[in-house]
This record gives sequence, C-alpha cells and structure tokens, in this order.
Amino acid sequence: MCKEIFPDAIRILDYFHLSENVHGYAKALYAEDEVERRIWANTVLDLIKEEKLDDTLKYISIKLIKNPPNGVSNIYNYIENNKDRIKCKTYKGKEYYIGSGPIESGNKTVIQQRMKQSGIMRWGVSGVQYIAAIRAKYESNLWNNVVEIINK
Repeated sequence: MCKEIFPDAIRILDYFHLSENVHGYAKALYAEDEVERRIWANTVLDLIKEEKLDDTLKYISIKLIKNPPNGVSNIYNYIENNKDRIKCKTYKGKEYYIGSGPIESGNKTVIQQRMKQSGIMRWGVSGVQYIAAIRAKYESNLWNNVVEIINK
C-alpha cells in the first residue's frame, strides 16, 4: 500500500520494533540465560547497525527456531523480508529517522489533540482531512499562509 500511495517515499523499518522483535526471539532462544540472551540480541543488532544483513542472517540461522512460539516473530524471515528497509547506517548518515517516535509524536500533536477532545465531536473523513491540514499548518508555524488564503 505504501508503494502505491507514496511511490517516491523511502520506506524505513522502525528500529525500535526491529529491536523488540530481536529481543523477543532471543528470549525464546535463551529463556533461562539472560547473559546469553543479551549477547545474542546485541550481536544481531550490531550486525544490523553495520548493514551486514547477510552476516546477520547467517548468525541467526545458527540458532534458528523452526516454529517460534506464539507472539515471537520468525526473525530470520522478518529481516529477510525487510532487507530493503533496514539500512540504519545509510539512513542515519542522511539524517533520516530510523525510529517512528518522531512521527508518532507528530501525529499526537497534530491530529489526536484536536480529534480526541471531549464533547459531542463527530468527524467524517473529509472533515478530518481539512482539520488535519489546518493543524499541520498551525503546528508548522505556517498559519500566516492560511490567513493569507482566507483573506484573498
């Protein structure tokens, strides 16, 4: 869907979620050994940060869980399927965000603050789109542009 709607967008896998999945897998591997669990997870994440994804997959395949328990991602497939979105070093070098935190915060500031007020607010899709556009202008310190358009 992202490719279709935003064909020119650079799609980046959220590093926090990636790390969370790696640690979840490590916990399944080393349920009783926290030291080995941390060593394994940190090794995987260090390889990922250096963009050594083939080495990462080789390392994971040594301790591959054929059928991970419920709630644990098949980390091998997860990384394999998202290789083109895991370029931490490249993205950081270009000063791109590799985590979704800033986007989630922006959503909270721009959208949720207005859309989730108490009372009898009801929003349709078109109404939400208008309010979101106006809030984005306001939060981006571009409100004067809106006022100029209104006053034309």
